[in-house]
Amino acid sequence: MSNLKKALFYCGLAALFLISAASACRTKPAESLQYDIPIADGWFIRSSAEVRDGGAVISSPGLDLAGWCPASVPSTVLAALLKNGEYPDLFVGKNLEGIPGERFAVSWWYRTEFNLQADKRLVGTRLGFDGINYRANIWLNGRQIASRDQIFGSFRTFEVEVTEATKPGPNVLAIEVFPPQPGDFTIGFVD
Repeated sequence: MSNLKKALFYCGLAALFLISAASACRTKPAESLQYDIPIADGWFIRSSAEVRDGGAVISSPGLDLAGWCPASVPSTVLAALLKNGEYPDLFVGKNLEGIPGERFAVSWWYRTEFNLQADKRLVGTRLGFDGINYRANIWLNGRQIASRDQIFGSFRTFEVEVTEATKPGPNVLAIEVFPPQPGDFTIGFVD
């Protein structure tokens, strides 16, 4: 074997050894926990015109929910009010014409509580929203985690990082949803 061939052979062998050693020295990533907690049920809604407290209070435990309307999501405000019997069937006669548009000109609060299990493998927490219309302030455990300047659009989806705002055990989420304003791209006047 010529000197050049020997040199190439030993260089290749050394490179193969280094690649093998490097992969053997790699540390395995820590096991992490990933799971979804659906929070479709257990919501309550109320018009901001009827609420005196702000998001820090509404997203804290112990809020008196008297006067709040039970809801599930996905749901519009009008759909939740219909489900709770506040308005008659919109598909009968002229019932839709009887819905007061001014009631929906202000923001509405959605509020729920959910539990997170304590687990060291849980390295991050995100909230997924599958269709907010039109703008929203989002509060979690007394902290605002997103504002109406960040969360806007006609039934858009959003994902918000909330690791710093969550805690093991009960958590309180409150979302103040603002209706579209003139000039906003939207689908309808009520929802």
